[in-house]
Parts: sequence; structure tokens; C-alpha cells
Amino acid sequence: MSLLGTVILFTCSLLVGIALPRLPLLIIPRFPVMESGMHPYPGPQPLDEHLILQLMMLRRLWRLSFLFALLPLGLGLLVLWQQPSAFGFGLFLGGGWSLLARTIPESSSTLPSGPYSMALIHELHRLRDSDDPCCAAKEPCWEVEAVRCANCRTVLLAEARPDLGRSRPGSGLSGMFRLLLLDGHSLFESDAED
Repeated sequence: MSLLGTVILFTCSLLVGIALPRLPLLIIPRFPVMESGMHPYPGPQPLDEHLILQLMMLRRLWRLSFLFALLPLGLGLLVLWQQPSAFGFGLFLGGGWSLLARTIPESSSTLPSGPYSMALIHELHRLRDSDDPCCAAKEPCWEVEAVRCANCRTVLLAEARPDLGRSRPGSGLSGMFRLLLLDGHSLFESDAED
């Protein structure tokens, strides 16, 4: 096989090894039965029981996706054991990279939590059940950059919204590629003003 063919085979298998663990997070939450109660993308999502349940499901999918990383890792190792090839090496590296991305903590004193941390879910639930009115008709909604009251626009929580698993009409292949790259994380930083 030529050098160009080997590089193409390695690149394709590397992309498969990186994308395969992210596919459950990309596909399962977007089934119509999973989206019941969620407002259409890209509008703000009210803080209600549907959002809390969706975040719990997304958290579980994100945490269990390391199991899907074992598939390309094991398959790549098996191929490398039988015969050294660029395909096996790419699968092994892609699966290993995905596995490390799920297990290495973001700071030295915490466990990896991903975009759907339990602290965030508890904080959203606390905001939903809070009796502290910011205005006469409190209606907290999670916008792209922060949780705000829909009526008075007060920032209730300066936390950027991660992917909530809602269908994105018209996003096509580029939208799916962006979701694969972001891995559930928000594209924006948290809103620090207001």
C-alpha cells in the first residue's frame, strides 16, 4: 500500500475511533420520544421537570459513553495484535483518546463531570423550586449564555447552556460535525456580566 493510502486509512480509522463513543450522545436524545416536553431548538428552555430529566439522561449517556470507547480500542488492539496496520493503530489511538477524554479530570481535585455535572443539575433544580422572586411573574429560562428570567431578563445563573439533545432543524452534516467536536459542551463561555 502506498504512503498516501496508509495515511488515508489511518485518518479514517482515527476519526471512527474518536466519533464512535460520541454517537450515543448525538443520536439517542434526539429520538422524538426523548424530546417530549422540550422546547424547539434554538429557543430558550424553561426550567421544568422535562429539562431536569433530560439533563439526568444526558449525564448518564455522557458518562457511559466510555464503554463505546472500549469498542474501537479493543478492535484496534486486536488488529494490531494480528498484523500491524494503520487501520488498527488509528482505531486504537482514537478509542484511547476518547477514553482518556472521559476519565481525566478537568482539575486536579475533581472527578471528571463533563458538561452535565450533578452540581449544575442541582443548581437548576434549586432555581426552579426557589421562592426568591426576581419580579412579579418569575419565569426562569435557560438561554444560550445564562439562565435568565424571561420577563425581567435578570441573570439567575451565569452558566452557558450545553447541548440539551434537542433536534436541530436544517443543521445537516456541518451541525452533526460540530456536535461531535463539542461533545455536549457549550460553544460559549458562561455569561459573567449583569
